[in-house]
Order: sequence, then structure tokens, then C-alpha cells
Amino acid sequence: MKRTVACKRRKKKKISGLLRGMLRSEVNVVHTLTDPLLKKFTVPLNRINRIFRKYIDGMPGSDGNDVFAFYVRAYSFWESGVRLWASGRLPESYCLFRAALEHAAYGYRLKFATEELAMDWAERFKDKGKHREQFTWSKAKSSLQDLEGLFDLLYSAAIDMGAHPNPAGVLMGFEEAGLNGKASTVVAYQGAKLNYVISTGIYARMVGLVILDSARLCNEEWFECIKGTEVLAALYASSSDAMTELQKCFKSENEQENGNS
Repeated sequence: MKRTVACKRRKKKKISGLLRGMLRSEVNVVHTLTDPLLKKFTVPLNRINRIFRKYIDGMPGSDGNDVFAFYVRAYSFWESGVRLWASGRLPESYCLFRAALEHAAYGYRLKFATEELAMDWAERFKDKGKHREQFTWSKAKSSLQDLEGLFDLLYSAAIDMGAHPNPAGVLMGFEEAGLNGKASTVVAYQGAKLNYVISTGIYARMVGLVILDSARLCNEEWFECIKGTEVLAALYASSSDAMTELQKCFKSENEQENGNS
């Protein structure tokens, strides 16, 4: 009996040590964000944030089929995701980025939807089965037209990197991780490596851009009033290599996690 209690105590101590190690590692990420290498990502994020604020703070009243609330939520989730990224909670940030993409995509679909579809969304409680059929990611993204490809690429990356318990997100930061039968085995938590921090920073930037672009298409006149179109075009131009860089980062990370499994 005494031996069992001692074993439990040792196990608890080991787990507590792991959690302390995770917190220390993630605090170190915050200091890493002061590195000059990352300023090229934080500056665009600040510019995107300012446009979001202008878009939301002065938005004219509803026209009867407005999706203002969707974009308020999309911005809120995006901004919260950026804060998690900056705090070192990288996989967790992808949950919020996924929610931001979904709110923007659903809002865009409803902006140009029929009155019947809008009522199906508003009265979900009346027929949840019908609601589930009408409001899926597949249908939401297909309404985005030219933006569908970017939205879907970013959404899929979110699922891989932390918005769903897939290997790349679950094992991010763990060293000597492998599969033992059906359970994953980890030896130590070493903290997020710089390439993870950078790729998530690039990802956050692209999510902000595509959400803003869909917001522009929902209300082009207002977007022009706040000079958002010019800023958005400049941000896209300066991000021309970002998606290529991002895809390389994610490919490298997935290969690394697969190599450890």
C-alpha cells in the first residue's frame, strides 16, 4: 500500500515538472518575439489589426441583411489567436484562427444568401438537422468564390496544427515523441522551436488578410471610406511570398513530427 502511494507521488511530481517546463518554455517564446527576425511578421499584424478596428468601430447600421456581428466575432477570434501566439501557446492559437475563418466564411455566405437560408440559420432550433446540412464548411467555403482556395488552405492548416488533435499539433514542442502501440509516448517538452513561432506568425498574418478581404467584398463602399482597400492591396503585395514560405514551414513541421513518430 505504501509503495502504491509512493509511486503515485512520483508520477504526480513528474507531471508537475513537465507542466512547469512547458510554462517556462512558452514564456521564453515571448522573449523570442523581440528577435529582429520576427519584426517583419509583427508589423503586418499590427497593420491588419488597425484596419480591423476601423472597419468595426465605424461600421454603418444594418441594411437588413448585414453580417456585422460575424465579422466582429471573426476579428475577436483572430486577435485572440494572435495574443495566444505571442504568449507561446502555438497549437492553441490555431483553434481560434479556425473559428475566425469559420465566422468570416459563414458571414459572407449569409450576406449574399436568400432570405430562406438566412432564416434557416436564425431559427436553428426549429430544425437542427436541416441547419447542419446547410451550414457546413464545404458549403461556406464554396460561397467565397475567388477566396475559396486561400480560406480552405488556411482552414486545413489549422486542423493539422492544433484546431483538431492531429499529430503535428499535439506533439508540437515535445522531444523524442513516438508511437507505442496506440498511445503516444513523450519524453520531454522542449518548447516551440523558432520555425514553429515564425510559421504561426506568417499564418496569423494570412488569416487576417483573407478575413479582411472577405469583409471588403461584403461592404466595399465602407472599406473604401476607411482606406482599407489600399492598405489591403499593399499587405497582399508584401505577402506575395508568404504563402510559399508558410507551406514550406508546415511541410517541414509535418515531416519532422512524422519522423518522430
